Amino acid sequence: MQKSKSKNTNQNAKIIKLNLQIQELTNLLQRKQADFENFQKRAEREKQEFVKFSNESLILELLPVLDNLHRSLAQIPDQKNPLFAGVMLVKKQFVEVLERAGVSKIKVNPGDDFNPAFHQAVLQEENKKYSSGKIIGVSENGYILNNRVLRPVKVKVGK
Repeated sequence: MQKSKSKNTNQNAKIIKLNLQIQELTNLLQRKQADFENFQKRAEREKQEFVKFSNESLILELLPVLDNLHRSLAQIPDQKNPLFAGVMLVKKQFVEVLERAGVSKIKVNPGDDFNPAFHQAVLQEENKKYSSGKIIGVSENGYILNNRVLRPVKVKVGK
């Protein structure tokens, strides 16, 4: 009878030990599964980010072309000139293509507060109309690509 009790105790101890191992392995498996699911989600987010910004370098090279279209329009004094209408049409089409790619112009007006996240000060001067830290004028437009600053607005700021 003593042997039988001892054998039962040993078996119970083994069962308890095996149950603990099963629980540990189950917990480990659940953690690994959660880690893998998090990895998949992170990889998907990174892939989406890559797709959103994959055209960034090309768009940066195209922005000076848009700037030149703006300058060309400013050099045509007669807005009734067919050349003006043609350049305006090309500019409009160019802007529409950029907008479909997720690009938008950063809006800024004289009197707005200077914000280094969106603006690059290229000149600072005294101004009676606008106080220090206020934007006086824009020398080059800035653009955002999918909520990320692609190129800051180059501005003149009051001091």
